[in-house]
Amino acid sequence: MADLYVADQRTFGVPMAVVNSYVNPDGSLNISLEELTDVLVSAVANKDILYWNAGASKWENKSLAGLAALTLEQLTDVLITGVADGDVVTWVAADSKWENKSAAFSFHRKTVTLTTASLADLATENDTIATMGRAFMLYNIETSHAAWVRFYDTVADRTADNGRIAGDPAVPGTGVLAEFLTTSDNQIVDCGPVPILDNGDSPGADAIYVSVVNRSGATNAITLTMIGTILEG
Repeated sequence: MADLYVADQRTFGVPMAVVNSYVNPDGSLNISLEELTDVLVSAVANKDILYWNAGASKWENKSLAGLAALTLEQLTDVLITGVADGDVVTWVAADSKWENKSAAFSFHRKTVTLTTASLADLATENDTIATMGRAFMLYNIETSHAAWVRFYDTVADRTADNGRIAGDPAVPGTGVLAEFLTTSDNQIVDCGPVPILDNGDSPGADAIYVSVVNRSGATNAITLTMIGTILEG
């Protein structure tokens, strides 16, 4: 405790006798919580807490059981949707929210499918695959009909590659992650080396961008069947 300086037997306008009643000879304070002017304690019970009552401008005691119960999703910076057993709450900077996510993550093979609309021969459809996570190791791909399939890390890179002709190699470093040119129905291409399809957005997203060109010689919907492993979800 800091030294207490006294002038004319009064301390800051308080009589010395009053000061002495709150200060023990060893310098420690001799005052209880409820004697503080901004505290109102009444009928105190075991495990009560102090909370600020703005209306009374006082700290008051209250039972925890008497406080209004809140659920996690009622907090303004929390977004809980489709909660499932084993979920965890994690901070998502893009949303400025705490959100529930599955904690059950393991590396295992997964089959992902995508079917385009009915496309005229040589027509193109651009799609976003949200079931590959942010990074996907692709082992093989099957196309239901002859097609040119290209994977990209961003929409901008896909747009920039629109003018390239099938068979011309992509320029390295332009966001083309992998491409496949099949020539028959239900053709399966085993990848080697195995490409990693990853999202290049900032902030990152569960999205792999794809462009599909129908090269079957007739109007068809093209179904892609891809087998791989999610590396980042």
